[in-house]
Amino acid sequence: MSYLLEITSPVALIGLVALLMVPYLGFLVGLILVFLAVTALIAGAIGAIVAAPLMTLRFVRRRRSAAGRDGTARSIPARISPEIRHSETPVNWFR
Repeated sequence: MSYLLEITSPVALIGLVALLMVPYLGFLVGLILVFLAVTALIAGAIGAIVAAPLMTLRFVRRRRSAAGRDGTARSIPARISPEIRHSETPVNWFR
């Protein structure tokens, strides 16, 4: 196995510290790092804004499909085997 992967992080960190010590170049590298951090935050926020309504709709659709026609939850899922479906003891599926 190559140790290149284990050496890469410390070398990159030392190189970044060395670049930050150079006056103007360090300022530019610092600005780039701040820009990348802000970009990642914005991308995460946009992803959350887009995903939240989609996940909510998926949850509501699954809940509605799991409910019977009268709106009450079904007590037994359709994919359960017949032996379990016709047992005498009630099963709490929503623990």
